Amino acid sequence: MQAEIAQAQAEAARNKLRLELFEKRLAAHTAITEYIRKSLAGVKAENLDAIAGTTTMMNWLFKDDVHDWFARELAPAIAKLSVAQLKLIAEPGDVAVVVEHSGASMEAVAQFGRLNEVMRPYLTLED
Repeated sequence: MQAEIAQAQAEAARNKLRLELFEKRLAAHTAITEYIRKSLAGVKAENLDAIAGTTTMMNWLFKDDVHDWFARELAPAIAKLSVAQLKLIAEPGDVAVVVEHSGASMEAVAQFGRLNEVMRPYLTLED
């Protein structure tokens, strides 16, 4: 009887930890989604501040595949978009600048799909 109670308590503790990890990972996913969305809208300073805490937290929540995606795909896409947005402000009538901005925007939008693809294995309550 005591062994069964201990086993049930251990299972409850594992489930609680699994849920807490899921919630933290979901919060990171939400923060990155907002980062992409705000970048597309042209929000700069507060957007960088908001993502800084998330990137630090990601070190503990995910394996290297998520970090690699963030560093090699998302961050460069957002940087390219930011540069294109600044050029568009400086030269709004330049067709080449408009085309560059459009391409950078499309690359950033594509990161929504990559975000879901990369994080899908981590957004589950299963082991």
